[in-house]
Amino acid sequence: MKTIKIVKKGKPEKLKLEASPIPIPGENDVLIKVVAAGVNFADILARQGLYPEAPKVPFIPGYEVAGIIEDTREKITRFKKGDRVVALTNFGGYAEFVSTPSILARHLPEDKSFEEAAGLPVNFTTAYHSLYNTGSFTKGNRVLIQAAAGGVGLAAVQLCKIMECEIFGTASSIEKITFLKNIGVHHPINYFTCDFEEEILKITKNEKLDIILDSIGGKFIAKELRLLRGHGRIVNLGIASISGKGKLKILIELLKSKRVHPIKLLTSSKGFYGVNIRKIWEFRPDLGKVTFDNIMKLYTKGKIKPIISRVFSLEEAAKAHSFMENRKNIGKIILKV
Repeated sequence: MKTIKIVKKGKPEKLKLEASPIPIPGENDVLIKVVAAGVNFADILARQGLYPEAPKVPFIPGYEVAGIIEDTREKITRFKKGDRVVALTNFGGYAEFVSTPSILARHLPEDKSFEEAAGLPVNFTTAYHSLYNTGSFTKGNRVLIQAAAGGVGLAAVQLCKIMECEIFGTASSIEKITFLKNIGVHHPINYFTCDFEEEILKITKNEKLDIILDSIGGKFIAKELRLLRGHGRIVNLGIASISGKGKLKILIELLKSKRVHPIKLLTSSKGFYGVNIRKIWEFRPDLGKVTFDNIMKLYTKGKIKPIISRVFSLEEAAKAHSFMENRKNIGKIILKV
């Protein structure tokens, strides 16, 4: 089968088209013929050698796919060959076929496209878990979504709109700010041209925020802690600020991060929560299952929808990575097999 492999840590050119054997599914797995695969920022970090849980090179990246069931084992009764599915994968998604545990797959309705559905699993389960499972999430909450025009950001925007939240969303260009405004973000903020902390305090008249979803890290953390009101929380989803930097610059960036002291959190009644959706499935599959089920219900009813920025062919994986690294995407990047 055709695959895209990270053959060496480094730039997008380290992604190579190579042939590999079709995987053999285990007794609890399903084999999926991939039609489309989602590209995530974790794939970028894995290629750069900055994702600690990535396999040793060479390996096939990819955390989510949409496609058709090719094979199952006898004990799997929920799926049969030919079923349309959307699924999470533990790497291996940039390929013509992928094997994944059946608990990570869901039936895909006939009226949903594979390309659209491939943008659903990672971003929406991450956003849903971050909002609903890390603390209280109620109507009218003030929520700041950093990098709101990205895949997780736009997923979080849609979930916040359902809960009638007051939404603050940051982005890095006029085009993205305009897009966020058009889809209902109440307060789009360009963090390249203004201080988002000062802007939010001005808008709220120092009332501050309930939830902050942060995928950037670094020096943003100190500002975010000051923006929280009592009972508020920061949910950290990643450290995009280290992407593409050498070891020394990464160290400097990490040193810029505010040290979160438990006594200060206690006395101010604030929370700091880290989310790695792969670890949720590993340690709390019950939470993962309910989260994915709830996302599929919302998707089937048309209440949420992945916003696709651009579709590349599998062979164009390097171009897709460059497109994301250069912050050109508004929404999800998809690879079409």
